[in-house]
Amino acid sequence: MIHTHKHIHSKGFIALVSVLVLALGMFAFSISAMVAAASYRDAVYTREMRIQKRLDQQACVDTFELMKAKDYFLNRDSLCGEI
Repeated sequence: MIHTHKHIHSKGFIALVSVLVLALGMFAFSISAMVAAASYRDAVYTREMRIQKRLDQQACVDTFELMKAKDYFLNRDSLCGEI
């Protein structure tokens, strides 16, 4: 009877260890999935910011060229009107 009692406890210990190993495995998988998702989100955000920066720079250059052309033509018109 003592032998059976030890056998029952060893089965319970194996079951407990198995559940703990599975739980820790799922926890590790969840953590790695969250880290990968955060890394991907950061990469996408950085790429979007690079695209936005390039678009902002191009808009600034285009605006400068437009203002330069406007000043050229307005000043030329005013000079021609004075002559």
